[in-house]
Amino acid sequence: MSDLVIAVDSSTSASKAVVVDTTGAVLAAGHAPIELLTPGMDRYEHDPRQWWSSTHAAITEAVSGLSAPDRARVRAICITHQRESFALVDEDGEALRPAILWLDSRAGVQIKKYGSPQIHELSGKPADTTPAIY
Repeated sequence: MSDLVIAVDSSTSASKAVVVDTTGAVLAAGHAPIELLTPGMDRYEHDPRQWWSSTHAAITEAVSGLSAPDRARVRAICITHQRESFALVDEDGEALRPAILWLDSRAGVQIKKYGSPQIHELSGKPADTTPAIY
């Protein structure tokens, strides 16, 4: 029996978890939605607490689809994130406000003002709304 890996993807709309073996075969899967907050035009946010709760729910669903012997074969977890979304947290790791998502374009004025080939060269980030540098 080969080892198993839990792969997690937390995206803009949901957290997904799959359990795969060393051949890449999917043995179980889980899914939990994340509420997309739109507080204004071109503004996209998440409650950062949902990143953990949806990830936990997706993993729980995926692992519950395994037999007890298969659960014991899990050796690793791989987690991917949703691009350059970010959350401001306090010293205890508690969110200070909703997280700003990678597709939020409220920094459009700053991008037009400060975006330049030099900033792109220095940071590796083009003058666009997607990179969180702005």
